[in-house]
This record gives sequence, structure tokens and C-alpha cells, in this order.
Amino acid sequence: MSRLSATDLRTVVDVACELGAVEDMQQFRSRLLSQVKRLVAYDIGSWNVVSRSERAAQISAVDPVDCRMDGDEELLGTYLHQNPLVGVGDPTRVLKFSDFVSRRQLHRLDLYNYVYGPLGIEHQMACILPAPRASIVGIALNRSGGDFSERDRGVLELARPILAQAYQRVAVQEVMSRTLSALGRAVESQAQAIIVLLPDGRIQFTTAAARAMLRRLSPADRPDRLPEPLESWSEEQRRGAREPPLAPQPLNLDGTVARLVRGAVDGFDAIVLERPRETAARAARDAGLTRREAEVMRLVALGLTNTQIAIELALSERTIAKHLEHVYSKLGVASRTAAIAHLRAVASVPAGS
Repeated sequence: MSRLSATDLRTVVDVACELGAVEDMQQFRSRLLSQVKRLVAYDIGSWNVVSRSERAAQISAVDPVDCRMDGDEELLGTYLHQNPLVGVGDPTRVLKFSDFVSRRQLHRLDLYNYVYGPLGIEHQMACILPAPRASIVGIALNRSGGDFSERDRGVLELARPILAQAYQRVAVQEVMSRTLSALGRAVESQAQAIIVLLPDGRIQFTTAAARAMLRRLSPADRPDRLPEPLESWSEEQRRGAREPPLAPQPLNLDGTVARLVRGAVDGFDAIVLERPRETAARAARDAGLTRREAEVMRLVALGLTNTQIAIELALSERTIAKHLEHVYSKLGVASRTAAIAHLRAVASVPAGS
């Protein structure tokens, strides 16, 4: 590595600080190119993801944005094998075209004639970032004039571990965000109201159903906090889980039942909000009742007789009686009244709800 100046070192530190504040991957790609330009001057910079096995390339970000050509990804993928830097693919080194080929040799390549030549690119220096084994994620810096110097290589080699660490951090956040989004869509598809809490009690995530409930209770100036009495109840339940350990107690809040679900990681807990009917359905599922058995019990709880239930569900009275026998067996009870009381106790719904 060539000797770097104090200015180079300060710029690398500034770049690390700038990238450390970026959380979105698309923004990170674009910001990284602009920050790298503070370290090494280039005419065209690009963030590329390539697959050597499939001869495919994706240009995820480019600077300047107006230098793209029609079909450039397809052309780059077709002639990818001719790029000497891709062939080496060494994540520990910053490499240049001139390390492997002369300009005369470069000009003989289809890669130059169809991709680099039309863009005026004569020199390239690349830095590879961590990626799955089948892919290469790299930053390609390109020039039309003089080649990159050893100083350029040295400052990029100094910055490469910092760039890699920042990229891995954003990549992990993106995976977590997408996972959380997928889970959110899954529970929202069932209209479930779930709130995920941070260790300090602030709201980290809410499903659409939970947001709708909170809007009716929470003042606009506290969007990241639980409304009262939900917040006080939550703090009490979470404190009780630590000293001494107590079983979580549900909260009945204007016809909505709140249950605390303790997370596997200390402090990251969740609150599930359910309406009485939803809570009763959950209790039925927890008790092992089938959907039909749960529907029978819902009508039983409304006071309908076996005959009325049979008419409501278009079944025979004998079938209704069989369903109730199965319910009694699963709940360990012997009567309709006992079955209703059992489900209400499990669901923590008052008898008049």
C-alpha cells in the first residue's frame, strides 16, 4: 500500500461516519458511490451484482445516473467472463485492469467493444464486498483518461473493510425488515392486532389492525408510546415477569382484551389485542376444537338449543350432539354450562362480554 496522507485518513473516517447513518439498502448503494468518489476520482462508478455461473449481471446503482445504455446488463452478463477482475474475484484485494491486461489487449475484447468502449471506459478498478458464494458484489470505478494510481488503490484498500462492514450491517437490517414485513402481512391477512415493544417500552412494530385500535386511544403526539391504561399495565406485566416471575394477566380495555406475550430475547415482548369473539376463537383453537366445534360452541354460548343450532348450521340434531360430545371430551367437562365457563376462563373474557 502506498503512503497515504493525513487528509486521506480523515476522509476515510468521514466516509465511515456518513455510511454508518444509512439504513435503506437502495440509498446505501447510491450514497456509497458518492462517498467513494471523495476518496477516488472516477468518471463512472457502479454497484454490480454478478453471477459467474449464470453469466448474469445486475447494475444496482450507477453514478452518474444518465450513463446507462439500453441492454447494458444483458451485454455485461454475456461478456462477463472476459473481465479479468471478475475471473479473479479476490475479496481481499483492490484490483485494476492494468494488473492483468494492457490497453491493446483490452481493446480486442468484445466486452470492450460492446460495453466499455461505447462509454469511453479505458481503465477500471474494483472492490469486492461480502456476498453469497454464487455471486460477486462489487464496486467498479471507471475512467476514460489516466489509469488509477497506487495511491488510489491504497486509499480504497484502507476503506474496503469499513465499506464491507457498513454493507453487511445494512444487508442484515434489510433481511430483518423484509422478514418483519412478511410476518406483518401474514398476521394482517388474518386481521390480527399485534404490537411489538422495545426493551424501553416504546412501540417497535404494529400490524394494521393494531394501528387502527391505537388510533382510537393514543394521542397524536405520542405515536411511539402505548396509550393509558395499556402502558401502565404493560410496564406492570413486564416488571412482574422479572421480579418475582408472575403469569401474565390480561387487560380488558373497552371490549378489547390485551395479552402480553413475552419474547425469547429479554425486553422484546409483544401485546396481542383481540375482540371478545376473536379471543373466544383463540381459546377454542388452543383447546383443540375444530372450526365446526368452535362454531357450535359460539352458538351454544348465545343460548341456542341443539335444534336451533342444527337449523342455523344446516346439520342434523344428532350431528350437533356428536360435536358437543367431542367438545366435552376435549375440555374435560360434562355440560354446556361447564364448556362455556371453561372457554371463557381460558380466553379471560367476562361472562357478560
